[in-house]
Amino acid sequence: MQIDVLIIDGDKNSSQELKNFLEGKGINVYLAYNCKMLL
Repeated sequence: MQIDVLIIDGDKNSSQELKNFLEGKGINVYLAYNCKMLL
């Protein structure tokens, strides 16, 4: 089973830490630091 997660957060440091943790569990993580990045 593949899991994809999108994190939208203005705090790049905490988002990167969470991304690294989740990727270590085999979860694909995509980061966006503001809504403009989603478009």
